[in-house]
Amino acid sequence: MEICYIEAGVLERMLVRVESLSTHVDRLYERNRCKEPGE
Repeated sequence: MEICYIEAGVLERMLVRVESLSTHVDRLYERNRCKEPGE
C-alpha cells in the first residue's frame, strides 16, 4: 500500500483557494439574486 501525504504548505494554499472561490460564488449569487429573470 502506497502512502501519500500532502505538505502543509500545499494544503494551506488549497484551503485559501477554496475560501476565495466560495466568497466569489457568494458574491455572484447575491448579484444575480437581485436581477429579474431575463436580465
